[in-house]
Amino acid sequence: MTAFERSVRQGPPRRLPGGAARALAAAAARLGRWSRAYPASALAGLGGWLVAGRAGDERVLAAGFRGREPAFAGALARGGGLGGTTRLAGGLALRFALADHAALAGLRAALPHLSPVPAGRRPSIGFGDRIGLATPGHLAAVAGSGLFPVLAQQSIREMTRTGRGPGDVMDDAVFGVLRTGWTRGFGADADHLKTAADVDRCAAAGFTLFTLDATDVIGAAERRGRTPAARWGRALALFAGLARRARAQARGPFELEVSLDELPFETSPADHRYVVTGLARRGVRVHQVAPRFTGVFEKGVDYRGDVAAFARHAAAHAAVARAAGGHKLSLHSGSDKFRVYAAFARATAGRFHLKTAGTSYLEALRVAARADPDLFREIAALARARFGRDRATYHVSARPGRVPDPARVPAAALERRFLRPDDARQVLHVTFGSVLGEPGLRDRLRGLLVREEGAHAAVLARHLGRHVRPLAR
Repeated sequence: MTAFERSVRQGPPRRLPGGAARALAAAAARLGRWSRAYPASALAGLGGWLVAGRAGDERVLAAGFRGREPAFAGALARGGGLGGTTRLAGGLALRFALADHAALAGLRAALPHLSPVPAGRRPSIGFGDRIGLATPGHLAAVAGSGLFPVLAQQSIREMTRTGRGPGDVMDDAVFGVLRTGWTRGFGADADHLKTAADVDRCAAAGFTLFTLDATDVIGAAERRGRTPAARWGRALALFAGLARRARAQARGPFELEVSLDELPFETSPADHRYVVTGLARRGVRVHQVAPRFTGVFEKGVDYRGDVAAFARHAAAHAAVARAAGGHKLSLHSGSDKFRVYAAFARATAGRFHLKTAGTSYLEALRVAARADPDLFREIAALARARFGRDRATYHVSARPGRVPDPARVPAAALERRFLRPDDARQVLHVTFGSVLGEPGLRDRLRGLLVREEGAHAAVLARHLGRHVRPLAR
């Protein structure tokens, strides 16, 4: 019996060693007529094996088995397109399928490591992925750091702007986990939820962290001049109602985060204490709180403010969290805030969550600037035109007059002129919805990132690694 045959027969599915994985991936690509197979995805056990790849832009899967069909092979029969196709080679049954929603849902049920789980008290970092191709780079950035990755992270607002739903966000993350061979767990954050319907949609997709947002009701109370206690009344009722909805609809263990970061005032430690104790009286346990910290947290650029003052403010909130049961502090708009990461990790004694999102989109544009300057120029031109409209729901201070006309910028200077200066970064950052809402641009950008997936993962690992390292020390 060969080592491969032993790995197929013995124990639960596990990653194959390098040589066997490469041979299996090559065989699947040849028999399935794929354009690419991912050796890191190769799993064997329970009498069968599984590998992932691509056929052009399509995500594809293959499973092989002898005799009784293992559950993970049967899951592929749910897939569309190639789903259910079986070919026999030397007594071996092969099943090929598209890695569509049905097939990936079946694999999640059969292979527990493909389903998200709560982070618990582990330090964690969220990686928003607005295009759906960033998970390999995100996992490369966090590997070996001790930080727990939250991969399927997106707000309803962002889903609407990118034309995706909770199931799409989950599927993209799950396929990324599968193709990289990651088996150490990951989370899924339904970010900035404001309605019961939003909770229902994300719970049905399998999200494990529900970030609750009462910004609208608190802002309305603030505008009416309500007293401190009165302005929180409706917010606590909304938080509690959404928490009960999550408890009723969640598919398994889940966590709750209370988001206060988009309010028009800094969150005082007293406010923090009032919210978590008020929710506790209503039977709601909070796992994370996202205060609005002192200083300026604009999108896509570094922290602006006094780092020492931020550290004191974070430490005061961490003291409240410890006294209230030990929930984590969550830092929103956390992309590119390099000046405060180390201070945040120290102030919280490692009990933290950091959320990043738009910076991964900017790194995708970096790949475009290098590999297809004309595509990048079209994206940058649309961003300049749409910035005045798209900036409305984001905290930015970019001056678009300082962003150059991309048609006048040589290809060799595109990164330097658009992905370093704060003004240009913010213009690109907040116009993702306009860009991805244009089918021509969206499809060309996605196609480029698929073709350049190695470069895409590399730039993400490098840039997000700069976020991870000071947090992991």
